[in-house]
Amino acid sequence: MEESVNCLNLSLDKNLAWEEHISALVAKADVRGFMLIPAAISGLSGGMVAFLMAIFSYIGDTTPLETRSAHVALTDASWYMGAPLGMLASGYIYKRWGSVAIFGTGATVIFLALIYVTIYIKEPHNAERKTFKASCTRLCQGHHARDCLKTVLRRRDGYQRTEILCLLVTMCLWLIPFSGTNGIDYLYTKMKFGWDEPTYTIFGAVSIAFAVAGTVIFVPILSYKLEMPDYLLGILASMSYCADMLVLGFAVSSWHMYYVKIYSVLASCEAAIPLFASAIYTQLYSATVATIPGASYFLCAAITILPLIMFLVLWGLDQKDGGFHFAPLDSVNTLGEDTIHSATGSGVDA
Repeated sequence: MEESVNCLNLSLDKNLAWEEHISALVAKADVRGFMLIPAAISGLSGGMVAFLMAIFSYIGDTTPLETRSAHVALTDASWYMGAPLGMLASGYIYKRWGSVAIFGTGATVIFLALIYVTIYIKEPHNAERKTFKASCTRLCQGHHARDCLKTVLRRRDGYQRTEILCLLVTMCLWLIPFSGTNGIDYLYTKMKFGWDEPTYTIFGAVSIAFAVAGTVIFVPILSYKLEMPDYLLGILASMSYCADMLVLGFAVSSWHMYYVKIYSVLASCEAAIPLFASAIYTQLYSATVATIPGASYFLCAAITILPLIMFLVLWGLDQKDGGFHFAPLDSVNTLGEDTIHSATGSGVDA
């Protein structure tokens, strides 16, 4: 009996020694390499872009035209309601149980969502069935990207092509500061105000709540009730977001971080260009944290001035062109090869 106990103790000691050895190797390893693995898997599979595309495509395929807008609005509302709840919970989970609990909780919730989708979400009856090989072959065909470029760059009446290109540039400029500061916001508030994780997550939830208020309440009032043109909404959003970034950069007290949200009620965008923006802002923050910790936010303010200029250009083009007058989608060919007639003269955007 005593020999069995000694063997068991020896086995446990060996297991503990192996666990300590593995933990030491993991601790010495470059953590950045491990972080790239899940990022690569998510990126190669489409990530959040593919996820949102699948959701809204499914809504479009399974709902009638009369109720489609309501279903899209409810989906957006559930998306925005889940974000502040997740942020509020994550701060307390991290402080009490650590980062492993955060990632474990996230993985569990995603797994439950996967089970729900597998059981309850059915393929639309009109969906075209394709084999995996056929889907991959169609995905790799280069004409899809070429068709997209043709649709954007084809000749249009008046200044419509210039307006579309201005909007594309404006959206990209918008998303650079919007997504670039995501990786440094917590570091900035922790260094300057001594915030911990729960405090920052409360601030993040309040920020999202203001963004939801701007999207759901104020934008419909300004657009539908007051009939404010879209370019004026863009000018207001650019001015409010520029003020947001300036106040964040100059903030000297914690309450300034909440006060600034008043200026950014109308500023709501989706982060879609995080690949280079986050890297740029992280490097800038590391280089200026000892001298000008708010330099990243000053850069955001400078970049946001460019969309303001773009909206002013759109305003001028709209006034010169007599207002937007796009043709219905069902009456034109997206490639512009058969039904679009290239007009000639001074009123055509070359």
